[in-house]
Amino acid sequence: MVQKIKGLLDEIGTAARAYNAGEVESASDRLVKQIRENIATHPKGFVKELGVAIGTFDRQRSDDLCGELAVHLRTRAKPYPFAESESILGILRRKRYFDQIIKVADVLIQTGQDEPGIRRQYAQALLDLGHITASLDVLQVLEQDCLETNNIAELAEARGLKGRARKQIYMDAATDKRPGTMIRQQLEDAVLDYAGVYRKKKDHIWHGINAVALLERAKRDKISLAKGLPDATATATAILKQITSKKKSDLWDYATAGEACLALKDYSQAFEWMLRYTQKNKDADAFEYASTLRQFEEVWKLDDSKKEHAKILHLLREALLRQEGGRVEIENPAQNLITATALEADKQFEQILGKDRYKTFQWYRKGLDRASGVAQIRDRSGNGHGSGFLIRGADLHQGIGQKCVVVTNAHVVSDDLAEQNSIPAALPADEVRIRFEAKDSNKEFEVDQILFSSPRSELDCTILSLKSHIVHENPYPIAKRLPLVDKNQRVYVIGHPRGGGLSYSIDDNLLLDHERPVVHYRAPTEGGSSGSPVFNQDWDLVALHHAGGMNMKKLNGKAGTYPANEGIYFQSIRDAVVAKLG
Repeated sequence: MVQKIKGLLDEIGTAARAYNAGEVESASDRLVKQIRENIATHPKGFVKELGVAIGTFDRQRSDDLCGELAVHLRTRAKPYPFAESESILGILRRKRYFDQIIKVADVLIQTGQDEPGIRRQYAQALLDLGHITASLDVLQVLEQDCLETNNIAELAEARGLKGRARKQIYMDAATDKRPGTMIRQQLEDAVLDYAGVYRKKKDHIWHGINAVALLERAKRDKISLAKGLPDATATATAILKQITSKKKSDLWDYATAGEACLALKDYSQAFEWMLRYTQKNKDADAFEYASTLRQFEEVWKLDDSKKEHAKILHLLREALLRQEGGRVEIENPAQNLITATALEADKQFEQILGKDRYKTFQWYRKGLDRASGVAQIRDRSGNGHGSGFLIRGADLHQGIGQKCVVVTNAHVVSDDLAEQNSIPAALPADEVRIRFEAKDSNKEFEVDQILFSSPRSELDCTILSLKSHIVHENPYPIAKRLPLVDKNQRVYVIGHPRGGGLSYSIDDNLLLDHERPVVHYRAPTEGGSSGSPVFNQDWDLVALHHAGGMNMKKLNGKAGTYPANEGIYFQSIRDAVVAKLG
């Protein structure tokens, strides 16, 4: 390979000296291709290339790179270097590409890179994807190996992850009904895992604060645990003292101190620590904020209806919503919006946040408000078929009037037999039931008539009037123009993925390109998102989401394909409605 690269460099040099731009470009393209095809053979170069792909959310490129690495590993004479192996898994983890971690770590282990740090990250990814039993099996072996080799650092990590796995088993079962004996034992074992590590070495404050959180949760759930476990209040006080005595705190220290204050019922100080945690920080990513939000919602059971809780939750959600790689699922969106509106009107809250931060909170609250107009399209049995959203009729055509109508895809709702017989099959209008989770999740609306429809091969849009009147206090402002494609523009999709609850889809939300009437972006969406509104960074309506794929044809005459989602530019829909209705 080195000889081929040297030959191509010589070729470029010769062409450059001859001022032959065409030959320089041709040889350069072949050089890039040669390096890319063999990048896995150069570990340091591979780490850099993967970092670029992950940093730009180029999922297709990262998939290709991981595939190339797997092929190389199986033909390599010796194990891949540990430092680069660990870096590769860490880069993937930062953007929550857990499926790729599992694939890469599995092949690394098969081909001799069996260091504890690799197996730990493998177990962690299994856990993050919900494969709890498989993760515990890996951790059990890892723990035993660490004991035999006296690897104290990795032993602590393995036991902490065992605690996390057992914690998750309990949380998954801890619904309104009291968990059974076996599940309650998982909670106690998780406390023992965490507390055991912290007791041996007080520097492991992550383990200590998790023990505190679970001890407090046991009290809340009225579950008696074994005697001899640490006292939650004393441990939280000690951890807080450790952090405040540090000369320099890191990102996780802020989150840990926030949890310690929760245990001490000092919500104002908890909020202060979370303010520091969610400030613009180069070390923070979606992974950190999502993990902390999950801990506060699932374990600490912070409640949006309580102001002191809501201030902390909204702070975390606002930070996560601004991160590329984050997804915010909206539990009880109506309550979320009511609370956020109250906080926005609170002058004391404004003073605490500061003017700049308060503006970002206003942006976040505006995003919550947009959710109030998003609909779930269901059949008569209550199965989710897609999403839709409210728009004021007059914003489409003056003849429709001021009443609100629902916009969705033609492949979701249509009375055209061709659409009903296609895949996916559209629902006929009289079979449709519409629910607005952020308004009243118990109320369903039926369709009065289809006012406009364009097949999936064209604008893929259906506009519905409802039999019952519905109020939408803040109609969506429609973007007057499409954003510039400058690699910094992002879009936000709000819908009902997988037929479930409302969710902001912002895992990978870069605007890629547009060519009227379509817009391409990399916000990943799932089944049930068809018909969702697509917003720009100012929360103005840009497009109607309708399709996506790994090999979408590029726009504006550009050659090739790329992984992208596609929306229909809303101004194009409005023009078509005007043309049809006169």
